[in-house]
Amino acid sequence: MNYLVKRYTNMNNSSIKSILNGVILTLLCISFTTFDMMISLISLSEIILVGLLPILLYKTIRYFKYLEWGVIGSVGVFILLITTVQIFFNENFMLKPAVYGSAKIFFYTLVFFSGFTFIKKEKLTLSLIKINNISAMIVIIIGIYINIAIYTDKLPFEFLWTLLRTDDSSYYFRGTENLIRMRSIFNEPAHLGFYLNTILGVNLFNRIRNSNILVNSVLVLGVVLTFSFSSLIIVLISLFIYTIQKIHRKKSLPKPIYMVFTSLMILIVFIFAGDWLELSLVDRLQDITQGKDNSAIERIIGSWKYITLDSTLIGVGIGNAPTLFNNYAYILTEMGFVAITGFVIVTAVIFVNNFGLGMLLLLLNFQKGGYLSASFTLSLLFIMVVLQRNKVKENIINEVK
Repeated sequence: MNYLVKRYTNMNNSSIKSILNGVILTLLCISFTTFDMMISLISLSEIILVGLLPILLYKTIRYFKYLEWGVIGSVGVFILLITTVQIFFNENFMLKPAVYGSAKIFFYTLVFFSGFTFIKKEKLTLSLIKINNISAMIVIIIGIYINIAIYTDKLPFEFLWTLLRTDDSSYYFRGTENLIRMRSIFNEPAHLGFYLNTILGVNLFNRIRNSNILVNSVLVLGVVLTFSFSSLIIVLISLFIYTIQKIHRKKSLPKPIYMVFTSLMILIVFIFAGDWLELSLVDRLQDITQGKDNSAIERIIGSWKYITLDSTLIGVGIGNAPTLFNNYAYILTEMGFVAITGFVIVTAVIFVNNFGLGMLLLLLNFQKGGYLSASFTLSLLFIMVVLQRNKVKENIINEVK
């Protein structure tokens, strides 16, 4: 009798734990879809993560090792050091945005390590991938609904943008009314592309489970419907790397069903959106090469213009640079050589362990700036979680051999 009671209690505790873990993962995934939604100066993502952080720390802090505490401590000391130097030696330094930005860096550092440890210890990587894919499908469905509502002018959709931009320039292509770029529940089509490319890249380059061709095709379609030049370039590079890696591993061409389905999807896209793709890719590329496209020039060149010889070592101060598109330039501009060296090392480590994920991280951070936002931290978290799981799986395979 006691055995049955104990077993029943353990089953109940296990069920409660699984439900709680599922809620935490779901909230993490939702926070990745709401980084553009603003309530005053705080994003909805940050509100969700502020509520999650105490729970994550409670579940994980006892598992932190010297590495985690070392990085967290180093981040705190580094922020204090460069802020102190800026106060005494930079007459243009503004303290208020620096304090706000410093608090966000420390907050996101805790979110990253607690989230990473939680997913690793509870073995939730596969669940994270599944929930992220479900979230992405919902985001795409919402985006298609909004596009239909705008085209027909008969369906309500403004309520979905209550915390977002509502101006026409955020979804019409170059001011025309012939092409509506899907942005769903984000401020810009490029931000939706950033989100979908992150989910797609994790699907393609994780070595835990085979990618679902239907889900990935819908994700690619979602990126195409943004008609964002940078997003389209990223998805093309990701698919190219994935195909080459698949051929290299299997020493043969992908399965016929994969090739037929992919060809069919490409054909459908070009039949229905060929002219628009030419407008967003070919014509845009011409404008970039001719120096007519300001947003692309800002991403490629303009983000580096605030870096000077005097500010290279410690930057101009956290929160003291204007918003930049390129996170590598952003970090170097605000925090200097030491900070950007750390981020470059992280990028290099990911490249060495998984070329596809490394390239994804590099391209995403050239596309969208904002290292003080949830989008940066969560995209890095999801990539690192998958990378860690890849390494564990490979170690097990090597031991078996």
